[in-house]
Amino acid sequence: MQSQTENYRRILQQVVQRHAQFQPANGEIKTHAVCDLENDEYMVLDSGWNEKGRRIYDVVLHFRLQDGIVYVERDNTDAEVVRELVAVGIDTGDIILAYNALPYQRLKGLVTT
Repeated sequence: MQSQTENYRRILQQVVQRHAQFQPANGEIKTHAVCDLENDEYMVLDSGWNEKGRRIYDVVLHFRLQDGIVYVERDNTDAEVVRELVAVGIDTGDIILAYNALPYQRLKGLVTT
């Protein structure tokens, strides 16, 4: 049987892979899935050039898994990624919105499926 940490790793990899399939429509921009299992960092990155010739490098999603807690470091999507994490098995008490100010980081009671 998988441990909670192994299960969360699998879920984060799947979520990152799924969101990396969405390629920007404009310019020559590539979306990358980055899953660092050794350090438990999971990201979706955009890089390339937009239609105006401007360099694009953006962290679209960034999750960090530490001590059984999923830290959402960045969510620059229109999707409801946190709801997706909960729907696929990550407990709301195990999610920290690291991009929010301290009093608003915990999810308990804030997300319903």
